[in-house]
Amino acid sequence: MVLPTVVLALVLASAGCASVDAGDGVGAGGPADGETAADSGARTVAGAASDSGARPAAGAASDGESPGAPDVGRPSDATGATPAPGKKANQNYAFEIEAPKALAQEIREKTFVGRWQRRDDYDPVQFEGLVARLRDEVEAILRSRGYYDGRIRIFSDPGARVISLAVRAGARTTVNQVEIALTREGEPDEKLTEFVRRAWALPAGSFFESGTWQSGKRAVIEALNARGFLRARLVDSAARVDPALTAASLRLTIEIGPRIGFGELKIEGLERYDRR
Repeated sequence: MVLPTVVLALVLASAGCASVDAGDGVGAGGPADGETAADSGARTVAGAASDSGARPAAGAASDGESPGAPDVGRPSDATGATPAPGKKANQNYAFEIEAPKALAQEIREKTFVGRWQRRDDYDPVQFEGLVARLRDEVEAILRSRGYYDGRIRIFSDPGARVISLAVRAGARTTVNQVEIALTREGEPDEKLTEFVRRAWALPAGSFFESGTWQSGKRAVIEALNARGFLRARLVDSAARVDPALTAASLRLTIEIGPRIGFGELKIEGLERYDRR
């Protein structure tokens, strides 16, 4: 009677191993270990919204839907990524975006609708408030990227827990003129002006972005500081955008001040040491 007992034990052990292996595998539609949102088949539509005039489909994700499960025929809110601490795997609502890829990603990351989609502390009473802010948030993102004539359509259904956003970005604003003037004690400094023009982050012909406009001005002052002009300051700046022409003209005036260098170098406290 010993042999049947041993056989039974081996059968049970084999069944247990199979269960563990199955649990380590990828679930239906879920991302594999180490897979990023881009790899898992995230379903945000990346094509330009201007190519499509139809409203995005408004189907809601089903309860328990895997983060990376494919759903042909409609945009998706799924990212396929593991939720960060404080976030839950299941979505509070579907957030469908039809927009150029770079804009869609920024909208998902920076708007309240995108950031609250998987928050643990979300309450359904917040739904309408989040939707109400979405248009202004998206418009601000478009303007910061140089799109001043974008078109936005929003559809929401609290019952189905769906928010659909369609963005036609339109033409992007291009820098058509840059005026940079550097003065030292009221007199122009052409040599340094040319240096700054070469290093300027938004030359004529580039796309205008408000973030680059602001960081570019700081970079100019830092570059002058590095050359010894520690008192350089921005006296005046202006960015004039013409949405009808999708063109921006930029102007900078900088007072560089005197160049500050090191004086005579003195070393004290070496009396105990030989000069060699």
